[in-house]
Amino acid sequence: MISQDTSPTTHALDVQVLDQVQSWGWDNILFVECGDGWAAEEAWRRRRTRGHVVAVDMSSGAIERARTLRGVAGQVEFGTWNGYRLYQDDGKFDQIISRFALQRSSDPAALAREMLRVLRPQGELYALEPTSNADAVRQFLLMAGFSAVEVLSPCDDEGTPDAATDGAAVIHAHAIVDDR
Repeated sequence: MISQDTSPTTHALDVQVLDQVQSWGWDNILFVECGDGWAAEEAWRRRRTRGHVVAVDMSSGAIERARTLRGVAGQVEFGTWNGYRLYQDDGKFDQIISRFALQRSSDPAALAREMLRVLRPQGELYALEPTSNADAVRQFLLMAGFSAVEVLSPCDDEGTPDAATDGAAVIHAHAIVDDR
């Protein structure tokens, strides 16, 4: 199982995802399963402290740690969620970065629909999931209503697929929401 700790490997995976995210400056970003919040804070910093970042995790301990270490009032906010429903308004976010949330979900298809609901038209989802789930993730996203789903395997500088924590390979799935 891929952990959400603060290890250098976990941060390296977060950086790989953040490097894929197109930065538009004032975007509203949602992190689903944010762990200790390092990636959420890094995304905010990369935007030169503009925009708004909301990060949720099912673990109240992880959220407490994130609030203590990384919360920035009005800019980077952390909260818990139940793993099923994102307590956010429809179309609120420009981008969602999901960290192994679909793998952990008891109903990944429903979670994919929920992520679609909170994205604005033409919003983007970046999902970090184990490569072994790549086909299933792609299908969940397409069935939920996402389009342009692209699965990218992270590679090192020589083009060799990278390995994640505990030997699990990781994929990035990028989806663009059609206009509603």
